Order: sequence, then structure tokens, then C-alpha cells
Amino acid sequence: MLRQIANDPNDWFADPRDLVTAIKRIVYVSVESARIIDNLPAEITAE
Repeated sequence: MLRQIANDPNDWFADPRDLVTAIKRIVYVSVESARIIDNLPAEITAE
């Protein structure tokens, strides 16, 4: 049986807490990436 793509965020995760966990991970990776980029030497980040 083919399952169609659902544009319903409530259907993406079986447990609603999984959505919160996914958002936490995305935010964590974004913040850590920004921190790492900010700490790079100027020679690497200069265009």
C-alpha cells in the first residue's frame, strides 16, 4: 500500500514529544554551528 505525503505536522511523529526533541536538536545544531563559525580565524571567514 502506498502512503501519500501528508502535510500534517501532527502525523509526522507517533509521539508528540518526538517533535519537541527534533526541534531541540535542530536548535542545538544551529547554535553550535554559529558558535563554531564565530570562533574561526579571520583568514578562513574573510572573502
